[in-house]
Amino acid sequence: MTTLGKRIAKIREARGLKQENVAEILKITTNSYAKIERDESDISLSRLGEIAKALEVDIKTFFEEKNPIIILGDVRENAQINGKNGKQYNHTIKFDKERQSYQNHITDLQKQLEVLQKNNENLQKIIDKLVDK
Repeated sequence: MTTLGKRIAKIREARGLKQENVAEILKITTNSYAKIERDESDISLSRLGEIAKALEVDIKTFFEEKNPIIILGDVRENAQINGKNGKQYNHTIKFDKERQSYQNHITDLQKQLEVLQKNNENLQKIIDKLVDK
């Protein structure tokens, strides 16, 4: 079984970030961050959440049995993360299939919302007619 630290390291590497980059984003020393990846340091849930945010993954990704590299997929889109002192680190993210799925779902929900709003307007007209009688 892969340790939490190794999973974090694999995801960081897949993002094209160095330990120094993530440490700066987290506002901790590189040595402290390296200890996290080597499983030499206890990590709080809040710190794990900060790491997930820095690596732009859901916190549950660290606990999934799938290989984190497979979860991340190919890299195509640039994104920026701000570290301390306003430095920006470019790294890549790609969830094209997931993004498309969410976009399709949003479109479907928007259509459903339009139908519901129309139904609501029709019901309101019926109520208004009944009240006027």
